[in-house]
Amino acid sequence: DDTDKVVGYLLCEPDYRKFRKVFREKDVPEIYKLDKKAGIRSWFFPVPYDFYAIKYPAHLHIDLLPEYQNGGYGSKMMQMLLQDLKSKNIKGLMLITGIWNHGAVRFYKRNGFKPIFKGFGENIMAIDLKKYSKLSMLCYIGMGWCIIVTIVPVYKALTFWGFVWLL
Repeated sequence: DDTDKVVGYLLCEPDYRKFRKVFREKDVPEIYKLDKKAGIRSWFFPVPYDFYAIKYPAHLHIDLLPEYQNGGYGSKMMQMLLQDLKSKNIKGLMLITGIWNHGAVRFYKRNGFKPIFKGFGENIMAIDLKKYSKLSMLCYIGMGWCIIVTIVPVYKALTFWGFVWLL
């Protein structure tokens, strides 16, 4: 925020298989020490991801303090990440969220993610970075201008007089 207070974080591993390896070697044993059932469940946690890792090789986790959610911070971080991954020719990004977490699902959809798997109380959502591009438009709000950044399929946008109309 404006006071240099940390209000959230975004973690991304561009190679899901590296994430899975480290998670299983370092994190799962620690989880198992605390709770054997949770440790066993955690070892299987990455399994559904394996089916999608070729198309969506990057893995994401983002978290913001509740009082800073819905203020644009998450979208700004997400847009920076998506542009960085795209510039590095990463072809896709996936994440997992609880199906009960409706706010997170809406957030990811607004940022271009689509559900690719539902089950076990979780959504796997992903974005194909080859099909999406960052489109910006200026809009007049009050006495000043603001930039609205939207991820939309390139073929579903029409630029007219400096504004982007979503089809």
